[in-house]
Amino acid sequence: MHSESGKGNGFRIVVLILFVTWPWGGKTLLHAQDARSAEDHLLAEGISFYRELEYERALSSFRRLLDGAVLSRTERARVLVAIGATHVVLEEEDAAMSAFLEAFSTDPDVRLFSPFEAPKIREGFEKARKRFEEEIQRSDQESPRIFFTPLAERIRGNTPLQVSATVVDNIKVVEVRFSFRRAGDLAYTTIRMTPMAGDRYVVSIPPFMVTGEALEYYLEARDVAGNVTLDGNEKHPYVVEIIPPKTPWYRQGFTWIAAAGTAASILALYLVVRQDPDVLALDGTIEGTIGTVTTTPGVLDAD
Repeated sequence: MHSESGKGNGFRIVVLILFVTWPWGGKTLLHAQDARSAEDHLLAEGISFYRELEYERALSSFRRLLDGAVLSRTERARVLVAIGATHVVLEEEDAAMSAFLEAFSTDPDVRLFSPFEAPKIREGFEKARKRFEEEIQRSDQESPRIFFTPLAERIRGNTPLQVSATVVDNIKVVEVRFSFRRAGDLAYTTIRMTPMAGDRYVVSIPPFMVTGEALEYYLEARDVAGNVTLDGNEKHPYVVEIIPPKTPWYRQGFTWIAAAGTAASILALYLVVRQDPDVLALDGTIEGTIGTVTTTPGVLDAD
């Protein structure tokens, strides 16, 4: 009796241990969530100190976040902006410039954000941007790379034309442009392509501009240092043949010829009936120079 009770207690203990230790399989997810929470806390803490004019404590929070957290490129650049802005308020110009320059090196598209938008901060931020771009222009000799699949050899005229290309650069692409003209024209029309996700750029040419016998086009990309890459050019563009657009049914000649013939036949029958109502009693055909009409008794009523 006692022995059976002991076995039962042992079983319950084993079950309890399994139950307690099982949830630890998700500790990685919990650690990731805790890390993100800590990062958010440090950023919020630093901003709170900044708003309360406790700038040294704000810098301490921002630096701990910068040194200890795993941040994305965009997040790291924003923290550096916060550090630079705080140095501006403390009138530490060199430290502010250093932080801003590092922010631009991390993410050339970084922007000021609240509460770091005071005129004095913006002045220092733009000054750093200018210096960054000047340094890039002196040191960056690598041009953008364009990855583009030429359009089909033939396209239908008067239809929208969609163009897409992927453009990458070691620093930053400033703009990608699509230039085109009708074959035989002197001047090109240039449209700035819209940046999308994944370094992709797109442009849509309206139907009324897709005309003529052929379309000539080329692409141009420019980076922040002013380096330019062309895919095709003014003298040696890509060429795509334009197929005449399909004529709508209501504009096709045979449609109206057929309609005119039918109307003429009906008119001929009407005139014959007006002259001789008894013709409706006939089961046959009426022939004339404008066509042949078949009549069936009782189909029409004479006036």
